[in-house]
Amino acid sequence: MIHKATGEECLFADKKMPIFSVTEKRPYNNEIKLAYPNKCTTFYANRVRREQDRLIIGFELVLFEAVVQIKENDDYIAFVLEKFIVEPEHFEGLILDTPPVEEFRLLQLPIKKRTSFGQWLNVCFDGKIAVNLLAASPCERIDSVEEDEYYILTADAVRDIKLKGAEAALIVT
Repeated sequence: MIHKATGEECLFADKKMPIFSVTEKRPYNNEIKLAYPNKCTTFYANRVRREQDRLIIGFELVLFEAVVQIKENDDYIAFVLEKFIVEPEHFEGLILDTPPVEEFRLLQLPIKKRTSFGQWLNVCFDGKIAVNLLAASPCERIDSVEEDEYYILTADAVRDIKLKGAEAALIVT
């Protein structure tokens, strides 16, 4: 993630992590239940493909994909959870348009530390550059985790609040 004006890399490149994930209250698929503990489980994205302005995201072990719309302009990039692709044969005849997802991670990025961090706005900044991951409405949950050399900025959609249509924006200025 390059700041265009200075050419500076804003990501902490040494930290590898999935950008997207889904969390289920317990594994829904019976085969997964037999192999993994029956508890709240997060499944990380293991494949992503782009089709025009959408990302189609697949996850380890689960049998559905998420579709995230990307809104790009000069000021920010927004990520909107549009829908899930659920094949009926994967859920034993149940008709689901939304799989049993409790949370969807709209974005997760390791951002290099700067001189200041604004926790309320989820922004890492100094006198030259600011990197901000923010919720586009009161429905999304944004958060951060501080590590030695970087912050992990996150934005989540939560089923009990708003899953489909949840939106987060990434700003580098």
